[in-house]
Amino acid sequence: MDVNEMTPEQLREMAESKERMRANLEEQYLGYKTAILDFDTEPKRQKLEPWQKAVVVEGAEYVLDMRRFKSRKVLKQVAKAQSEAQKRNRVYEEAISSGMTEEEATLKANEGVSIDEQIGYLTAMLGEEVDDKVAEVVTAKMGYDDFEEIVRIEELLVEAARLKN
Repeated sequence: MDVNEMTPEQLREMAESKERMRANLEEQYLGYKTAILDFDTEPKRQKLEPWQKAVVVEGAEYVLDMRRFKSRKVLKQVAKAQSEAQKRNRVYEEAISSGMTEEEATLKANEGVSIDEQIGYLTAMLGEEVDDKVAEVVTAKMGYDDFEEIVRIEELLVEAARLKN
């Protein structure tokens, strides 16, 4: 059968059979053991505690501890981060109005501010485990830890948690 005449299901089946054949040949002749041979099984959903929510963002599932979003400690960190962000925004606006470029104004606004302070509240809200999983997903997708992509996904998780809270 011609590839152009095949349905998507037939193409997937053919690709999976070729991948299995390649994996078997590698194992037989090169001694490589492949980690995944069965592509049809879905990951088993884990049992969640009552305070946990499973949130799927761009195909990856993250388990959020919803208690963190109501924690007094986390809310204090969020308030501090928001206050600092407002200060940086004022510095940025003043720099722009004085004639600086956007890049120069951004550098001036973030002068002396560590990245940890800038994203610390995201880690505090989501927890280290979720933060690490986001980094793993981004690294698998892009090949490296892209800071902006990690922050973007974490903000989507925070938004999803607010909607489900």
